[in-house]
Amino acid sequence: MRASPISNRKDAQVSDHPVHGFIRNIRFDNYPARMEGRRCVTLIIAVYLFLSYLAPSYGESKRHLRASQDSELKFSRAPLTILYGSETGCAQELAERVGRECLRRGTPSRVMALDRFVIGRLPSLQDLVILVATTGQGEPPKNMAKNWKFLLRKSLPTNSLEGLRIGVFGLGDSAYKKYNWMGRLVYRRLAQLGAKPVNTLDEGLGNDQDPAGQDTKFVPWVSKILDVFAPIDPNGPPLPDLPPPTLNLSYNTPLQDAHEPPKNDIDQRLLARSLFLRERDSGEEDAYVMATVQSNERVVRAGVNTSEVRVIRVAVDEGVKYEAGDVLYLLPDQPSSRVHSLCRRLGVSRNTNVTFSRANTSHEWNPRTVGLMDLIQSTLDVNSASAGRWFIELMAYYATTTREADKLKYFCSREGSEELYEYNKREKRTVLELLSEFPSVHLPLERFLESCPVLMPRAFSIACSPHTKIQTSDKPNPALPHSRKTIEICAKVVRSVTPWGRHREGLCTGWLRNVSVGTRVAVRVEKGKFKIPPNEQKPLILVGPGTGFAPVKSLVEDRIANAKATGEWPPAPMAIFFGCRHRDKDYIYREEMEMWENNGVFTRGGGIFRAFSRDQREKRYVTDEIERQGALLWDMLEKGASIYVSGSAKSMPDDVFRSFRNVIATHGKKSLLEASRLLLSLEQKGRYVSETW
Repeated sequence: MRASPISNRKDAQVSDHPVHGFIRNIRFDNYPARMEGRRCVTLIIAVYLFLSYLAPSYGESKRHLRASQDSELKFSRAPLTILYGSETGCAQELAERVGRECLRRGTPSRVMALDRFVIGRLPSLQDLVILVATTGQGEPPKNMAKNWKFLLRKSLPTNSLEGLRIGVFGLGDSAYKKYNWMGRLVYRRLAQLGAKPVNTLDEGLGNDQDPAGQDTKFVPWVSKILDVFAPIDPNGPPLPDLPPPTLNLSYNTPLQDAHEPPKNDIDQRLLARSLFLRERDSGEEDAYVMATVQSNERVVRAGVNTSEVRVIRVAVDEGVKYEAGDVLYLLPDQPSSRVHSLCRRLGVSRNTNVTFSRANTSHEWNPRTVGLMDLIQSTLDVNSASAGRWFIELMAYYATTTREADKLKYFCSREGSEELYEYNKREKRTVLELLSEFPSVHLPLERFLESCPVLMPRAFSIACSPHTKIQTSDKPNPALPHSRKTIEICAKVVRSVTPWGRHREGLCTGWLRNVSVGTRVAVRVEKGKFKIPPNEQKPLILVGPGTGFAPVKSLVEDRIANAKATGEWPPAPMAIFFGCRHRDKDYIYREEMEMWENNGVFTRGGGIFRAFSRDQREKRYVTDEIERQGALLWDMLEKGASIYVSGSAKSMPDDVFRSFRNVIATHGKKSLLEASRLLLSLEQKGRYVSETW
């Protein structure tokens, strides 16, 4: 049964303290179904609150105080809570930088994703640091969405967080319309609840377009807030150059395996990843399942200046559930040759076994032993991600020549931050390249493991409905199981040229380009934003240029399958907008679109409207087609249509929004302001949804 909020107790004697008002908004779920009696429920709530408020604080304080003792920083303080919301790992990296500097100054800290924090403890804190990124069209990262939703409750008292001092930093990119949206919202919302910011809003808004990237604002911001939250003790000992390692590590190479190539076992790699991320406390929750590649086809004609788009189908167990509009996360494989090169550079055998446990903690941790190759290949990004500042600082410390040490120290200084950003981030220089370009650096293995970027899974919109039986053009492989379901994704191979003219290829899409049928890969399914309205008779308006057509395809297939299953054929009207550069070079899913048209899918209205931008003298985009079909779209909107937009997050979503605004203004006889308000109202009701990347 669901327990009632504590505020529902009629006989509760609750004071007006802001903490109590905050707590009354927390719902406590998952009590045993047979628990009866108000007093039992009340007792459980009281115990839960006691553990939430006191136990974590005591345990964490004990752990971090021991850490400060181990680093010979003798004065103790309450641990500083540092929370982050991170989608790609950038906000997490900056949060960990704050935590390391706190420890160096003698202030213990606890760094975690916002959703891992017990939200009921928030009013009991004195100081809080929070760093947040913005994803999509102004949405919060997934690892903060749950607790952020709680903080938005209108029932929270405006004095809930009185006495709490906060430092807020937002990571953003002004090339996007909703630049630093979440940073602004978090700053203002916490202030509305009574918290007192120690930095101004503008001081805490980072921008990738600045000369030194996020560091342009982050470096002065972190100096300011730590002077408040973690001041340096003028009477204390000198500060150490580095905080102590976060991992206890030992390693060895079995003699019988010294010259044998390591086994390529993906199950062992996933186990190594799971164990290591838990000890490193990275915050990522791994829950992968194994899939088998069924087919891998290029879907557009090869030629000069044409992009390479591939459709990959993988088989998963029947127990893996997904719906149209969901997202498949795929863990890429790194080239073994690059991992071998890294091992040689670090001076360790590729057959080395490493045993590690978390350092500087009062908790009992069982040491974990894994193969080094398994660990690096599955967990540490050595071939695509740029190293963080902490990695550069460690390189500077362990450089053995004056020239290289001075150069690296300059990179880490405020004066050299812009040059570092150009050299490292904008140039997309990898960890392996950095170590190769500074050969005097001898980084201890434990320092490398704690500072190397984590290999992140890549997200792809699922391009099929679970109700559609997929036929592959490849011949059946008797080695593949047939009692499994198929998931399809569509991927464009990412290629780019750096400012210094170096050619780059995306780690995951480059790997997918060559992955062979029968290969086992690690995947997980997560909910996407696209959901077909429960009323199947409502019209749909779908916009998906380029590979943004993948989730559109899944929604259309799902609606077709449901219409056939219920006997309500043909399906409700659907207006589909697809765009690419050339009909003969970039037209993906052409056969599927023509089949829908020939099979009467659009008998009740709508249709497919294509825009090939480079096939004529005047460029024509999906936005032009949207305005050309304005009368049809306004009629569909009046009948309750929902709009779904997917594709590139840069300019396309804003351009599409303006086109729909123009359609409403022209055919609905409204002003542009009224049309914009109508679209925003649809967005709030879930009838205007964007899935962009």
